[in-house]
Amino acid sequence: MKTFFKKIFLWGFVLIFVLVIINYLGFFSKTYKTYEAEIGTLKYELDTKGYIISNEDIIGSSSSGKVEYLVNEGQRVEANTPLAKITSADEKEAKKEDKEIEYNDYIVNVKKIRDKINTIQEQIVFFRKEKNIKSENQAKKELENLYPVLNSLGKKNTLFENKVVLDTSKEKDGSTIVYSKGAGIVSLKTSVFDPIMYLKNMYILDYNKIQKKYAVEKKMNISGNEHFIRVSDNSRAYLLLNIDKDKSELFQKDSRIDIVIEGKVLSAALINKLEVGDKILLQYLLINEIEGMFGNKIKDIKIIPVKKEGIIIDKKSIIKRDLKEGVQVLGEDNTIIFKRINRLATVGDKVCVSVDTFNYYNENKELVIINTLKLYDDILKEPKEEYFNE
Repeated sequence: MKTFFKKIFLWGFVLIFVLVIINYLGFFSKTYKTYEAEIGTLKYELDTKGYIISNEDIIGSSSSGKVEYLVNEGQRVEANTPLAKITSADEKEAKKEDKEIEYNDYIVNVKKIRDKINTIQEQIVFFRKEKNIKSENQAKKELENLYPVLNSLGKKNTLFENKVVLDTSKEKDGSTIVYSKGAGIVSLKTSVFDPIMYLKNMYILDYNKIQKKYAVEKKMNISGNEHFIRVSDNSRAYLLLNIDKDKSELFQKDSRIDIVIEGKVLSAALINKLEVGDKILLQYLLINEIEGMFGNKIKDIKIIPVKKEGIIIDKKSIIKRDLKEGVQVLGEDNTIIFKRINRLATVGDKVCVSVDTFNYYNENKELVIINTLKLYDDILKEPKEEYFNE
């Protein structure tokens, strides 16, 4: 009898020991799908068309004839610099090509913009009555982005036209010398769109329409009052981009980035982001210049609005707790730990966040340091609210 109880006790002890080992090895533990936190670079690149807009003098001559250029493409000149010499030519050579275009065909949809403004103004009145301060402020901000567009319109909703400068000097041999009016960068290539592609119109041009017909040429023969040289003020030049609305958040105001134009790197700062029709118009101030920048106003460019280093996580891994963003991390003994995150950038379904710690100042202006994700943390792929209670 004693032997029987000894065997039961022994087998019971062995069973308990085996269960402890199995539990230790995790056979009875809940399993979670995870991935390791790794450091990387989150980058977004966009290949698109860019439009160079600046203050410029478009220069012509009251004379007709052959053009002898006295300056080079891209040359920097002072005011009153001799630019070209016009000598008489026969009537056939001097004949002006018929390139008249209706400039106001290249203006944005003004009615659509006015309708949008009226709608937002009505929303502001409604939100104010409902005491919805957050929505009212958002609507006001949206309205502020539309007014610069509307204020750019001339009388009768028309484009402004940059007039041709005709300052000339007659020489003893009958030729005419054309001089620069102000200082700047010379371009010997001109387009029929030059009179409207300047600062006063930059918010209201339909760039997509212009792009389809835009071309430049270097003229060797001109007729009277025809422009054939441009002198651009390089101290105040802008790059304009049209982007889809769904990409708007990738472009942050006051951010400085590098833009690649014709294989050359140009620094630029985003100073305006405006809603124009179905697109977002970005206005970049060009910090420096590159050779040939003003020759052709429409450029193929590569822009990188997002380039951040940190821990790269899946967007679907983010969960909120007490209104704070974070992720669920697998801790020791299969426990779930909530770690707050600090977003540095978001591109598609990927998010770049700070590593180890981040800090901010609270309402009392006290510095708060937050411990966040570390390298090789096990991040839950599918976080759930219920896991906080386990």
